Amino acid sequence: MRQLLIKIFIPAFVLVSCGDGKDQVSSEELNTKGESIHMRESMPDIEGISELQTPNEEPVRVEVKEEDLPKEITSLIANDSLLSTLELETAYSVTDGEKKYYDLTFVTEDQEDIIVSFDHKGNLLEL
Repeated sequence: MRQLLIKIFIPAFVLVSCGDGKDQVSSEELNTKGESIHMRESMPDIEGISELQTPNEEPVRVEVKEEDLPKEITSLIANDSLLSTLELETAYSVTDGEKKYYDLTFVTEDQEDIIVSFDHKGNLLEL
């Protein structure tokens, strides 16, 4: 029994003690102060924006009444063959940085929501 334990534990100990060498740093990976370069790496900068940065502003959504919508949007809804037949459930004025648009939620006969976005001139937006 003792020989069996020796045959199992000695090779296991040798394998564990050898390791895979990943914790060793070659001389090319050291800077002039002897520090590992891997310790000094920063987050990648993609298109000028660090992955750790968060947007400065969240979009501001304010509910508006149908009569407070721009005239261009209300006339577009009235003249549209589909939207004119649907009930306008909610309308939001959304300000995202310098962009301002309107999110309108319509309800179909089957009680399904259709969300449509327009700019202030009544142009349909694809978000």
